[in-house]
Amino acid sequence: MGSQWPGMGQQLMEIPLFDNFLKESSETLKEFGLDYAKLYVGYYSTSIQIALTDLLCAIDIQPDGILGHSTGEMGCGYADGALTRAQTMRLAYYRGATIMAKREKMREAMAAVGLS
Repeated sequence: MGSQWPGMGQQLMEIPLFDNFLKESSETLKEFGLDYAKLYVGYYSTSIQIALTDLLCAIDIQPDGILGHSTGEMGCGYADGALTRAQTMRLAYYRGATIMAKREKMREAMAAVGLS
């Protein structure tokens, strides 16, 4: 997860519609005992992708095409209607849970480093 940063999406949360979309995504994770205020970066990133998609649709902006990489693929699945909000958030949950469960056994890793 290299493209996220602290406070990502915070200003967008000032838009009530966007904030409501984030809360709707959070609701889908209650079955796992997760809470909106404590979302792990993977779930939060996915919920932002969903909320951005919903916000753009709400103001009648439709994409001509959709492309995603890594966790962005889940957002694309939601954006093109192949996945529901709940399915997308569950997918993000299980992806994150699998990574966290396997991380102690992993001997290799990848790092994204920004240099100037």
